[in-house]
Amino acid sequence: MGYLDKSLKGRMRSVILEVALVGLAAGTVSGQTPTTYGELGVPRGGVRLKYVEDSLPPPAPGDTRFVRAYRFNTTSEMMFGVFKGSLGGTRDLDVEQDSATLEPGETTPVSYRLDFHVFDDVCRDAGTAAGGASGTACKSWLRGIDKRKAFTRSGRIPYPNNSEDVWVDHGRFVWLVRNPDGAWVHWEVLVADDGLSKDWKQHSPYSRIVVQQIVHSKPAPTAQQPPAAPAPPAAVAPAHEPDLVPGPKGEPAPAAQAPAITPPAHDPDLVPAPTQQPAPAPVQAPPPAHDSTAGQVQPSSP
Repeated sequence: MGYLDKSLKGRMRSVILEVALVGLAAGTVSGQTPTTYGELGVPRGGVRLKYVEDSLPPPAPGDTRFVRAYRFNTTSEMMFGVFKGSLGGTRDLDVEQDSATLEPGETTPVSYRLDFHVFDDVCRDAGTAAGGASGTACKSWLRGIDKRKAFTRSGRIPYPNNSEDVWVDHGRFVWLVRNPDGAWVHWEVLVADDGLSKDWKQHSPYSRIVVQQIVHSKPAPTAQQPPAAPAPPAAVAPAHEPDLVPGPKGEPAPAAQAPAITPPAHDPDLVPAPTQQPAPAPVQAPPPAHDSTAGQVQPSSP
């Protein structure tokens, strides 16, 4: 009787948590593909997992990433249902192929994938492949029957529209956005179960979500178009060539040619002798001022 009471209490708690999550996500517009984090409608009340954000592998060179990771006090089935209700989506849709004709400012439909818990035995010995080579080769096992009992004991509700004993291990929503500048943006929301103990014998209603927005580098053709444009303006250069500017006085351009015309004005080959004759005239004037004969004429006059 005690086991049934615990199971019933667990199921009632899960239902209460589901109702609370639906209320938190009620303001999100269903069917509208988000292009910003604010439009995504992440429920409030989660605990941020900074260590999960820091442990993600870095994006490719040239790409930028925005990431947020949270832990919620609810199961992965309920959290997945919240995002399924707000994002919609088609299961296992190939968004990469759908994005081939995407224009700037458009988005692909949302695709989602679901992976359910399996209940196979797994060897937990270090360096041993999953399942182990044989029953004697493994010293420590994770038993699938223990996992199943942990889920049912906690009153975990199976995923909707499926038979009993079907629980979500993790789910993923993916879509692509093409920014007005042509850059590609990859959006992803991961919902994962985070409540199973390491020995698979206990379960608590916890789930983890990781939201990523990765802005990829612009396509190469878009980046190469601007350098090709400056080529035509090179035709403006001939307007300032000296050969195209004749001697008309009205042109402002000959001012640049003035230094080339002034040197010939001082060329001795172009200046005839008569223009330079006034220069020797001052040389003949001084001799009469010092003439000695002028002093001898004055005494002979009486």
